[in-house]
Amino acid sequence: MKKPVLEPTHRQRGHGSVAPSAGNALRLYAVGMVLLMALVTTLLIAAPADEYQTRQSALNRELAAEYCAMGAWCRDQNLLSEAREQFEHALALDPANAEAARKLAELTPVTRPTKEVNLKCEMHLVSGETVKADLLMDNFKIETPAGFLIVPAAEMDLIQMGTPQKPDVFFSDSYNGEGHLKAESFSVTGKFGHAEVKTGDVASLRVLRPCPVCAGHGEVKCPRCGGVGRLNEKSVCPTCNGKGTVKCATCDGTGKTVCPLCGGKGQFQGAWGGLRRVRCPRCQGTGKIACTDCQGTGHVVCPTCKGKPTNATAGECPVCNGRKVVPCNACGGTGVKPLPKTESDAEKKEEIKPEAVPVAVPAPAPVAAPAPAPPPGGDPAKKEEKKPEPPVPPPPEAKEQP
Repeated sequence: MKKPVLEPTHRQRGHGSVAPSAGNALRLYAVGMVLLMALVTTLLIAAPADEYQTRQSALNRELAAEYCAMGAWCRDQNLLSEAREQFEHALALDPANAEAARKLAELTPVTRPTKEVNLKCEMHLVSGETVKADLLMDNFKIETPAGFLIVPAAEMDLIQMGTPQKPDVFFSDSYNGEGHLKAESFSVTGKFGHAEVKTGDVASLRVLRPCPVCAGHGEVKCPRCGGVGRLNEKSVCPTCNGKGTVKCATCDGTGKTVCPLCGGKGQFQGAWGGLRRVRCPRCQGTGKIACTDCQGTGHVVCPTCKGKPTNATAGECPVCNGRKVVPCNACGGTGVKPLPKTESDAEKKEEIKPEAVPVAVPAPAPVAAPAPAPPPGGDPAKKEEKKPEPPVPPPPEAKEQP
């Protein structure tokens, strides 16, 4: 017996066989385009990366020109970090490679201000003026004899601008030496507003970095009172060294003295002379008694502190005068990191010596010419001169005879 064949109804026959509407077709087209664009983007990104690996493996690592060519290709493919790495390798092999230094400089622009960077600077202009402002530069590009260098502004201490014949001089945490600053101006701001100061108008620029000891405050905690402002100290008696007692001078610290009754013998003669010995009742035959000054302890109260070896003192700290802080010795209270000492400063100190005071030496007295010797017969002029005869004393008066 055959089973009856059930024909599908109109609703069942139309399920799954109805043609898609226009809205469904548009959605399917949009999804397909998104998938296609994602596929194309993946292929475009993967192609330079794969080729970079291929070129990198075939690179001659002993030639700076190879790294320069590789860096140029990476720059054309918009692989900027890889391009900088290639140019840095080229400069490491050949520091005098000007092309690598120039292209690396182009790929490392000087960044401009960020809100976190707030560096104070002091500029000495060629005209003799001094300007203090906020430095709006994150780093400096420096061309050194060894190659191109990027120094963060937060690590720079001083830039002494040179002349067309002399290079610039730099003092920083990472580089101290000569070079050429690759910047046409310094970007600063202050009460005068934002300004671009040309490097040719600046004689020197000092970055006022905060002192690492006081963190830029110019003051540190007082080392005497520990930042309290007052002292609570205890002084110890120097005579007894904090014990409160000293050795008894009468018994020399033994606590015993000679018995005055028996004289230290411990016994004495009885009523019958030497026939009988009687024990001393004072010292009980020992010959020693307890010292009356120290009561047998061997120590007496210290005469200096009267038994109080420590003396607590409280008052205002004499170092900080109660301010709790003192000026920082590292920066002299300015809060600015001092400039590093250079070799030229040490040489100048060695060259400075006390000048010798010139001592006036008296001129020698002129020597008189010797007088001519007299002729053998004597000087005729002196012969003619007659010496005056001495006066003749008057004769004594004759006494009258009585």
